[in-house]
Amino acid sequence: MIKFININPYKIALNFLIFLLPLNPALASENAVQPLNNFETICLNQNNLNLETQKTLDLLLEISQTKDCKIANKILSQLIQLNLSGYQIKDLSLLSSFSQLQFLYLSGNQISDLTPLANLKNLKVLALDVNQIHDLTPLSSLIALETLILDTNKITDLTSLKNLTRLKSLVLFDNQIQDITPLQSLVTLKKLSLQGNQISDITPLHPLTKLSYLALYDNQIADLTPLSSLTHLKQLLLFNNQIADLTPLASLTDLNQLTLFDNQISDLRPLATLTNLTELYIGNNPISDLTPLQALTNLKILSLFNTSVSNLAPLQSLTQLITLDLYNTKVSDSRPLQSLTNLTGLDLRGNPLTERACPVKTTLTCRF
Repeated sequence: MIKFININPYKIALNFLIFLLPLNPALASENAVQPLNNFETICLNQNNLNLETQKTLDLLLEISQTKDCKIANKILSQLIQLNLSGYQIKDLSLLSSFSQLQFLYLSGNQISDLTPLANLKNLKVLALDVNQIHDLTPLSSLIALETLILDTNKITDLTSLKNLTRLKSLVLFDNQIQDITPLQSLVTLKKLSLQGNQISDITPLHPLTKLSYLALYDNQIADLTPLSSLTHLKQLLLFNNQIADLTPLASLTDLNQLTLFDNQISDLRPLATLTNLTELYIGNNPISDLTPLQALTNLKILSLFNTSVSNLAPLQSLTQLITLDLYNTKVSDSRPLQSLTNLTGLDLRGNPLTERACPVKTTLTCRF
């Protein structure tokens, strides 16, 4: 979810625009050559509006800093960015007039009907997170979109997104999605967030080879085979799934961050090739052998909480480590960590230690 500071970003610009209106014939003409658009028509007849339309109108007039419908329309018709986030609005009908918009932020409202947005074909960025959206059909025509944020809604069907082939960033977490087949055509995607859904089959992700960020945690995924082609991934978040076999990840050698805790992983050997990793989170898995990790010499953060690890010798080569989480493991001897002189945080709580002493005598903070 994207959060916005509740300020009026248009104030200075709009004051200046209002000042210029009389100087610009296109804006100041009293004799309109074209018929009134939807916004102006509704605004001039606002005595008959329902409460939700009136609420949106009042907000747009406030942004325009005028109650004059014609001037407000002229101002709003020149904006390329509009932020209506967090106002609890439901009715978007007035926005259909402003097809020049390129950046539209509607987060944190009560929106369910997206029909008025179908005409906004210049949109590049659209934020609709934290609303009541189920039907995405009106978005199918917005083919200029590059960023689309739809998390925390009631979405089940992604079919309407399949033609949005210019998308570079797509945020869909915390919905009710099971089938991600329509995403397979979005080959320009670089960032994709699908966490907190009901996804088990990730086959449609195989063609998305430009992805650098992929979040799939809190789903029902067991088979990672389709990810083997995503060799440009830098960040991959897979925690809280049903994963046991990491073999498909061996080809993802550009990975910097890999999050795998809360799965069913016991064999770490496929990770031995991921030498660019700087952060690895694999706690709460049935892991005991850390030998495959000894080649990951760029690691700075390693989390192994709630595992069966007892032998720390394979970690001796990880001299770049800054943070090491060994909470609730089976470590009795921490002396193999003496070579890790860059450590600043070490969690050894819940271990059968024979000696409760920090293995490194530097600025290291140990928790016992």
